[in-house]
Formats: sequence, structure tokens, C-alpha cells
Amino acid sequence: MVDISIIIPYYNAELYIHEGIDSILAYSGKYEYEIIIINDGSTDHHSLQILKSIEDTGLYKVLHQENKGPASARNTGCKAASGSYFLFLDSDNKITPQYIDIALDLLMNDAELGIVYADAFFFGDGSRPGFITNGFNIQKLLASNYIDMCSFIRKTAWQSVGGMDESKDIFTHEDWDFWLSLYEKGWKFKFINQKLFHYRIRRGSLIDTHIKNNEAKSRELYIANKHAELYRENYTDLYVKSDININTQVFWSEKQEQEDTPLRYSEARSTKAWYSSEGKTQRLRLYFPDDLKPVTRLRLDIANRPLAITLHGMYLLNAEEDVLWQWSGDQDSFTDIVGVAFFREQNAEPHTLFTLNNDPRFDIALPDDILASIQPGCALVLDITPCSLASQLPYLLAQIEKPSSLNDKNCLIAAQAEQIQNLQEKQQQMHEQLLRAEAQLDLLKEVVLGNGYVEPL
Repeated sequence: MVDISIIIPYYNAELYIHEGIDSILAYSGKYEYEIIIINDGSTDHHSLQILKSIEDTGLYKVLHQENKGPASARNTGCKAASGSYFLFLDSDNKITPQYIDIALDLLMNDAELGIVYADAFFFGDGSRPGFITNGFNIQKLLASNYIDMCSFIRKTAWQSVGGMDESKDIFTHEDWDFWLSLYEKGWKFKFINQKLFHYRIRRGSLIDTHIKNNEAKSRELYIANKHAELYRENYTDLYVKSDININTQVFWSEKQEQEDTPLRYSEARSTKAWYSSEGKTQRLRLYFPDDLKPVTRLRLDIANRPLAITLHGMYLLNAEEDVLWQWSGDQDSFTDIVGVAFFREQNAEPHTLFTLNNDPRFDIALPDDILASIQPGCALVLDITPCSLASQLPYLLAQIEKPSSLNDKNCLIAAQAEQIQNLQEKQQQMHEQLLRAEAQLDLLKEVVLGNGYVEPL
């Protein structure tokens, strides 16, 4: 019976894969293991030859998939695993023989323990420094990831969070997100204060490329959005003062089963995404929950403070990322607007929204068939560039002071004055008609009472 499944994602890794396998084969302890190698769409001919020679031995499970990234490869391996515990080993790293016994002893003696991790030896080309591994502390983990993927995971812990997040928005940060998700589910972490695996530092590695491509900020923001409540609980003071406290929130009303009237908007029927006001374009995803009932209406609270927001696009996607609805750029798509001013240059695509209070909102006027298509797993997606309202005041003032704007306002005022004058004239005419009718009535009374004849007015 297999106790531990050792899962190795493989992508063009012919130079190092045998070192990792050999480090596992050096283990001679009491636990049974299997090795699962997931070929994540390798393209290098020599890498594929090496992998075929490994597969031909018949000693290992070798799985193949299109290139989807390491998170997807690990999930594929976990789904095929026979063991009750997983060890994730990158194809260029190695373990020490005693790591397996020490970690599994801990996991088997504590049912609430979900993750066991250790310190590392660093080797390789020395192109960057190694990382510092610490005993578990959630506040430190929220600040930065210090737990390497070469860790032992209880299978039921992996299942409890639905596996690793495979989104491209979190690429190279999937391990950090995974640890936070496991913590949110209540699993315990255990640090072994020994160097029990070998971490290779090399130029051109996935993490090395990530460090150089300057995309860390957007991925950290994805982490903060996804685990916003966890950050709020542990960093209340910092959170309140930070830009990360800005959120957009979509509300929906649902049709009740036994009543014709829809339920009103409430926090229970809403979902949030958090973002920064630093002036960079961001994609926000607001997911609809698994217990969603038929939706009758949507309201978007696009911010929770005064801001200037360029709205580049708005989409409704299903769980397969198909577009169910796309905003046409027309302001008529929004109704019941409160606390939001819209501006758009003539013939320009994006709208600039100025949120003027702490509760700006508007309803999204979707056709009934689109509302009916909103199912669990769907997402409302916004492409926005937010920045502080103060930074956009010159633009706002310029819009107000433009001659064309003033001319339009003058024309509107003149038209409204003319309407008022016409109403006043009609009121005067009606008043005169009323006086004539009263005079006629008095004369008729005299005729009736006096049996005489009176010349009509």
C-alpha cells in the first residue's frame, strides 16, 4: 500500500530530473512511496527523450498534458495519486533520505496537521540569494511566502481547498496562495528546523524569470483580493490605511421560490474584489457562489471611497470563461445611478467614472435571458484603471470649463427657461378660462332664479 505520492512537474528539465529521482531512490525507510512525473507540455527534443527513457522503465507513473503551468501539473499528479500524503518535488531539486520518515511520522500522529515543511540547503550557480524559512506565523506568511513547495501535504487537506489555483493571474505565486487557502480551512502547519531538501538556484529557472519580469505586484494583489478577509483579520490597522482596502462589490437580487417579489440586495447576496488605486490597469473578477439562486437584478458598487476610475471594459463570463455579455460602452447600460459622475471624451472608448462618496453605485441593466444565464461559477469581470480623485481634479475642472460644455449647459438652461415660460402662459390661460366659467355660472343662476333673459358674455 502506497503511503506517500511524490509528485514531480516536468517541463524541459532533462538536465536535473535524474538527480531528483536518485535522491528519492536513496530512501530506505519504513514508508511505501510512488513517483509521479507530469510532463507539462515539454517541447525540447532531448527532454522528451529523457522522459521516454524514464517512462520505459515502468517504475514510475508518467502523465502527459498540454502546457498549463506547475499548479495544473501538480493537480494532475494529485488526482492520479494513490498515497494519503503528497510530497511536491520540483524537477531540479533533491530531498535528503530522512525527510520522508520525519515528515510522515508527524502527519500520522496528528490528524489536524495538514502541512509539514523544512529548511533547505541551497546550491547551484549562486545567481541570487536563498530564502529564509521560518516557524509558522500567519502574519509573516501574509507578508511574504517563506514556505517552499517541497513540503508534505495531507491528501484531504489538498482536497479541502479544491487543489491549487491554476489561474494565470497567480503564476509563480500558486504555492503562497495554496498555503493561505489551507490555513483558512483550519489546517495546522509544522516546521522541521532541519535542512532536509536541496534547493537549486539557477539562471533561467521559473522563479528567476518571474523575479525579473516585474509582474510580482499584480500577483500579490491577486493574493490580497482572494484572501482579503484574512488580511483584514490579521492586519487591521495596516489594512484600513492601505490602498488595498478599496473594493468593488456586486449585489444581486434573487427570485423567491414562493413569492413573486425578488429578494432585496443584501451583503449575503454579494461578492467583493479588492484593488489598489495606484493608477495601474487591473482586472477584477467577482465570482458568483455555489448556492446562487436565479438572479433577477444586478447592482455594482464600483468603489467604497471617492476615486477616479477609467472603465475599459465589463464582461460577464461563465465558468468556462465564455463571454455571456459584454458592456457596449454605453452609459444607458446603467440605471439608478447614485454617487457616480460619468465623463467620456467625444468618440473615445473608455468612460471615466468619478465616485463622489463612500457608497457609489448603479444597477446594470441586463436582458432577462442574460440574467437567467448567470450560474454558480460565473464572474463579472471589470477592467479598470483607478487613481485618486485629487489627481484627476484638473481633468474634471477642464471638462466643466470647456466652452462646449458651457454652451451645452447654456442651451439646456435656455430650453428649460422656455419650457417654464410656456407653462406659465398656459397656467394664465387656464386661470382666465376659469374666471369666465365662474361668471357664466353666476349669470345662469340669475336667469333661473329671475325667469329673465341675460345677454351672455
